[in-house]
Amino acid sequence: YLGFWSGPNSDNLFLAIETSPRPRWWFQLYGQRTRRGQVNDETIRIQYEKKEVPFLHRTYEGDPETRILVGFRGEISFLPSFRVRYDLYYDRWSKKLDPLRSGRKDRRKFDGIIQFSIGL
Repeated sequence: YLGFWSGPNSDNLFLAIETSPRPRWWFQLYGQRTRRGQVNDETIRIQYEKKEVPFLHRTYEGDPETRILVGFRGEISFLPSFRVRYDLYYDRWSKKLDPLRSGRKDRRKFDGIIQFSIGL
Protein backbone atom coordinates (compact mmCIF):
# COMPACT_ATOMS: atom_id res chain seq x y z
CA TYR A 1 0.00 0.00 0.00
CA LEU A 2 1.24 3.43 -0.89
CA GLY A 3 1.27 6.17 1.73
CA PHE A 4 1.91 6.65 5.43
CA TRP A 5 2.04 3.40 7.44
CA SER A 6 -1.04 4.12 9.55
CA GLY A 7 -3.36 4.78 6.59
CA PRO A 8 -6.16 7.32 6.12
CA ASN A 9 -8.12 6.03 9.11
CA SER A 10 -5.72 7.57 11.65
CA ASP A 11 -4.12 10.63 13.16
CA ASN A 12 -0.50 11.24 14.00
CA LEU A 13 1.25 13.84 16.16
CA PHE A 14 5.04 14.21 15.96
CA LEU A 15 7.08 16.60 18.14
CA ALA A 16 10.84 17.03 18.19
CA ILE A 17 13.52 19.23 19.67
CA GLU A 18 16.89 19.18 17.98
CA THR A 19 20.21 20.88 18.37
CA SER A 20 23.62 21.01 16.81
CA PRO A 21 26.01 22.12 19.59
CA ARG A 22 29.05 21.68 17.34
CA PRO A 23 29.42 21.77 13.56
CA ARG A 24 29.60 17.97 13.25
CA TRP A 25 27.16 16.97 16.01
CA TRP A 26 23.39 16.70 15.69
CA PHE A 27 20.92 15.44 18.32
CA GLN A 28 17.14 15.11 18.39
CA LEU A 29 14.71 14.21 21.17
CA TYR A 30 11.38 13.18 19.68
CA GLY A 31 7.95 11.84 20.50
CA GLN A 32 5.16 10.52 18.34
CA ARG A 33 1.58 9.49 19.09
CA THR A 34 -0.51 7.66 16.51
CA ARG A 35 -4.10 6.43 16.75
CA ARG A 36 -5.39 4.11 14.08
CA GLY A 37 -8.73 2.55 13.30
CA GLN A 38 -8.97 -0.90 11.85
CA VAL A 39 -7.17 -1.58 8.58
CA ASN A 40 -8.59 -4.59 6.77
CA ASP A 41 -9.78 -5.58 3.28
CA GLU A 42 -13.08 -3.74 3.80
CA THR A 43 -11.54 -0.38 4.77
CA ILE A 44 -8.98 -0.62 1.95
CA ARG A 45 -11.73 -1.39 -0.59
CA ILE A 46 -13.81 1.57 0.62
CA GLN A 47 -10.78 3.85 0.40
CA TYR A 48 -10.04 2.89 -3.20
CA GLU A 49 -13.70 3.29 -4.18
CA LYS A 50 -13.16 6.91 -3.06
CA LYS A 51 -15.73 6.55 -0.30
CA GLU A 52 -15.05 8.01 3.10
CA VAL A 53 -13.92 5.68 5.85
CA PRO A 54 -15.24 6.96 9.22
CA PHE A 55 -12.45 8.39 11.36
CA LEU A 56 -10.92 5.70 13.61
CA HIS A 57 -13.42 3.15 12.22
CA ARG A 58 -13.20 -0.32 13.75
CA THR A 59 -15.35 -3.40 13.94
CA TYR A 60 -13.97 -4.55 17.31
CA GLU A 61 -15.02 -3.20 20.71
CA GLY A 62 -12.80 -0.91 22.74
CA ASP A 63 -10.25 1.76 22.00
CA PRO A 64 -8.42 2.15 18.67
CA GLU A 65 -4.83 1.05 18.21
CA THR A 66 -2.49 3.56 19.82
CA ARG A 67 1.26 3.75 19.32
CA ILE A 68 3.58 5.99 21.32
CA LEU A 69 7.26 6.37 20.44
CA VAL A 70 9.76 8.38 22.49
CA GLY A 71 13.34 8.47 21.33
CA PHE A 72 16.74 10.07 21.08
CA ARG A 73 18.69 10.08 17.82
CA GLY A 74 21.67 11.83 16.40
CA GLU A 75 24.78 11.85 14.31
CA ILE A 76 28.39 12.58 15.18
CA SER A 77 31.01 13.05 12.45
CA PHE A 78 34.53 12.46 13.70
CA LEU A 79 36.19 12.99 10.34
CA PRO A 80 34.70 13.90 6.95
CA SER A 81 34.79 10.19 6.09
CA PHE A 82 33.71 8.63 9.44
CA ARG A 83 30.44 9.14 11.26
CA VAL A 84 28.19 7.43 13.79
CA ARG A 85 24.37 7.58 13.63
CA TYR A 86 22.06 6.22 16.30
CA ASP A 87 18.39 6.05 17.19
CA LEU A 88 17.34 4.72 20.61
CA TYR A 89 13.64 4.62 21.45
CA TYR A 90 10.80 3.28 23.59
CA ASP A 91 7.81 1.90 21.66
CA ARG A 92 4.43 1.28 23.32
CA TRP A 93 1.67 -0.11 21.11
CA SER A 94 -1.82 -0.77 22.52
CA LYS A 95 -4.44 -2.94 20.79
CA LYS A 96 -1.96 -4.04 18.09
CA LEU A 97 -3.36 -6.69 15.79
CA ASP A 98 -1.48 -9.97 16.18
CA PRO A 99 -2.30 -12.02 13.05
CA LEU A 100 -0.59 -15.14 14.42
CA ARG A 101 -2.83 -15.23 17.49
CA SER A 102 -5.94 -13.76 15.84
CA GLY A 103 -6.35 -11.06 18.45
CA ARG A 104 -5.16 -7.74 19.77
CA LYS A 105 -2.48 -7.26 22.39
CA ASP A 106 -0.34 -4.60 24.01
CA ARG A 107 3.38 -4.48 23.24
CA ARG A 108 6.18 -2.53 24.90
CA LYS A 109 9.84 -2.53 23.97
CA PHE A 110 13.08 -0.59 24.02
CA ASP A 111 14.91 -0.73 20.73
CA GLY A 112 17.52 1.09 18.72
CA ILE A 113 20.11 1.11 16.02
CA ILE A 114 23.72 2.26 15.86
CA GLN A 115 25.28 2.76 12.44
CA PHE A 116 28.95 3.33 11.63
CA SER A 117 29.75 4.84 8.22
CA ILE A 118 33.20 4.94 6.67
CA GLY A 119 33.62 6.75 3.38
CA LEU A 120 36.33 5.81 0.96
